[in-house]
Amino acid sequence: MYYHFKTHCWILGIGVLIVGCQLEGSSSASPSQEELQGDAMGHNKHTYDSLHALYLLDSLDSLYLPTFTLEELTGQLDFSEDTNFRAIARDYCYGSRTLYLRQEACDSLEAMFKAAKKDGIKLLVRSASRDYQQQCYFWNRDWKKTGKRGAEKCLDVMKIVAMPGISRHHWGTEVDIDGLGNRYHKATEDNKRYAWLKENALRFGYYQCYDGDTSRTGYQEETWHWSFYPTGQKMTQDMLYLMTYGDIPEFSGCEHAEEIDVIQHYILGIGSVPNALVETIQDSIRTE
Repeated sequence: MYYHFKTHCWILGIGVLIVGCQLEGSSSASPSQEELQGDAMGHNKHTYDSLHALYLLDSLDSLYLPTFTLEELTGQLDFSEDTNFRAIARDYCYGSRTLYLRQEACDSLEAMFKAAKKDGIKLLVRSASRDYQQQCYFWNRDWKKTGKRGAEKCLDVMKIVAMPGISRHHWGTEVDIDGLGNRYHKATEDNKRYAWLKENALRFGYYQCYDGDTSRTGYQEETWHWSFYPTGQKMTQDMLYLMTYGDIPEFSGCEHAEEIDVIQHYILGIGSVPNALVETIQDSIRTE
């Protein structure tokens, strides 16, 4: 692997142990261990109600230490000035633009693109990290186009664009890869780039977080959107711990965020983490 996973897995292991202890002493009315187990990230119908409530308990609150700040999670920073970020090599960016990712996500991305190139596959990043103002630009652009009102207007915009302040693109762990739109790859069964990513991206810590699983909530399938799991999973946990609806910044339609329940339905509306990725992380620890 091209990323050092020990720190993240150690923290995740602590979290799993704490949750397990809490559940063991819970009442019979609480969800069972099997119900709460879910997939590798704990995603299931009880995830938000149970785990978020546990985060708020005094005992867990005193032990859980967020790695990231709310400002980082909501895109309130300058990527070009933040030493945790670096620019992706321009040869790997559409139009040779300057795009940023977190250091560890960038290292793995470039290693993945280099491996793809050796296999005759050319990958280009169309979009990567976006700050709050950039996300507002895309939101406001589509907000003006829809003729719906209220919460329905928000839901219509969110078919394409995430709400500012809750977009994973704020985190520095997400990339949109050029030429992998849903219509394109479904109309072209032999799309070699998409097929290569599905087969190889896990080796570099990336997976398609908005997959075609119709049982999950949130955004539609996005075949172009690939997430760096080792850092992204920790940021998801920190987001649940730190974020309240009162923390969502102001923008057109922000007053409907709680009505839509964007924390449960969209922040947690990601696909199951493939077992192969979890096994890869475990293997990387054993070989250190």
